Amino acid sequence: MQVDSQKNKTLSWAMSLIEIIVALVVVVIIFAALVRQFRPPKPAQSSWTLKRANAEARSLMDNITSNLNQAAKITAVSGPDETLGYIEFLGNKGDILRYDVADNNYVRFGPAGDLSDLAEPVSRLQFICYDVYASELPITEPNSIRLVKIEAAFPDAAPLGRDKTFSTRAYLRTSVEPIGVWKINKGTALEFNISDGKTPVLCRMDSSRHLCAFTGPGTQGFAVAFTANVGTRTVRKGVTLPFEPNMCLTPDLVKIDFGHYLCAYTGPDDDGWAVVLDADAVTGAISAKTPFEFDPFGALNPSLCRIDSMHYLCAYTTQDGKGTATVLIVDPNTQAITQETIFVYDEFQSDFPRLSRIDSSHYLCVYEGRDSVGVAVVLMVDPTTWMVNKGPQFVYDSAQGRFGRLARIDKTHHLCAYSGQAFYGRAVVLIINPDDWTILKGPAFVYYDEPQARYPALHRINDSHHLCVYSQDGYNGESLVLSVEPETWKVTKSNPVIFDVTKALCPFLSQINAINYLCVYEGENSDGWVVMLNTQPPIAP
Repeated sequence: MQVDSQKNKTLSWAMSLIEIIVALVVVVIIFAALVRQFRPPKPAQSSWTLKRANAEARSLMDNITSNLNQAAKITAVSGPDETLGYIEFLGNKGDILRYDVADNNYVRFGPAGDLSDLAEPVSRLQFICYDVYASELPITEPNSIRLVKIEAAFPDAAPLGRDKTFSTRAYLRTSVEPIGVWKINKGTALEFNISDGKTPVLCRMDSSRHLCAFTGPGTQGFAVAFTANVGTRTVRKGVTLPFEPNMCLTPDLVKIDFGHYLCAYTGPDDDGWAVVLDADAVTGAISAKTPFEFDPFGALNPSLCRIDSMHYLCAYTTQDGKGTATVLIVDPNTQAITQETIFVYDEFQSDFPRLSRIDSSHYLCVYEGRDSVGVAVVLMVDPTTWMVNKGPQFVYDSAQGRFGRLARIDKTHHLCAYSGQAFYGRAVVLIINPDDWTILKGPAFVYYDEPQARYPALHRINDSHHLCVYSQDGYNGESLVLSVEPETWKVTKSNPVIFDVTKALCPFLSQINAINYLCVYEGENSDGWVVMLNTQPPIAP
């Protein structure tokens, strides 16, 4: 009996343990069922993630196609096989915009050099470009791109998920090499000095601000900063600073760095003077350092060209008419100016010299020589001694070459606009041989076939097109685009557009962005004016 009793006790304990285990299992099952009620099932969560990725992708592709469809021109693009590619293009407001992929695989967008995150990480972003015929062979030549295919792949967060690929395309109506007629539009002109604003010049400070130096009342030297609004094509001015109280004629400006600008001018007794102008990076307020006299025997119509951040070539005419050049040196800490030895590049006559950079040691100089002929010469600067020398002189117009102005096409080709015989407006490409620095020329072109085309100014738009402004018959201000054929170096022109119907003497250009330019000039009553000129390339059909 005792044995049976012990068996019953053992069986009772065993049954109790089994019941406890069963009860725990039931509790776990119930708890698990309850927990599932408080979170979405895995398929729903995956669906939500997929929808978010789809929305992100659609937003990115819509953004890219919208901007590319409005682009004026592609400027750079990655190869068709590059999986994390980039594309740069000229926006419809004249700014260079860019899409690319950052190191963390986020897609970025914005003005080139100032990009912001646009979309979540991608595993692939490709830009595949084609020409106007949309042929099967992809291209990367910006001027020929018409169609852009965009493909982007977004990674799936699921462990075994696959990347989701999206694609779209953009059709650029203006990305092919322009054909037809260039157009020029002008903004609202601003009278920046109501009494005197003679021989004004400009120097670009940043994308919206430009520094102007001019001869003001009493032949004093003045400087003022302009702020350009490309959206409204308007200009406003800052506070005008008188930096030379005695005399400042025909000034020229060149940028040292952001905030400092070198100005050379004809000062008291027609001597040569130079001064560093400071422009506050935030307010645009202008101040001036102590002027430096670089030639006490006369310096008329000085022209400046930057060599490096400390050295600047200055060409000018002495009181007895000789063509002269020297290197001005600006101390980077104090902005004090010194100079190297003066060199005479023309013993007889050199009026209105103007410079254009070939490379760091060679500079093209055009001027009006003896008997008013147009002359060009390469000035050579020794980078160790800063001594100036010259190459062979070349007469590019044996009848007349007054008021010559230059715009660089490339290292060995420079466009020259000038007043030719009877003051017709003429243009020619000067061709430089880098082996011996001799000069030849392309076919001469008459862009204004009536007398009185004076004071031309040039600014490069691109390799083949240059904006030209000048005073035409009656001294109205006129503008046009000069086009250069790269094989024959022939010059042609667009239809001219008058930007001032009364008077525009000594106009000068400065670039705002790829299609907008500031033009300053002396108006009807010797007052100073500034206007924005907008260049529109022709649209290919």
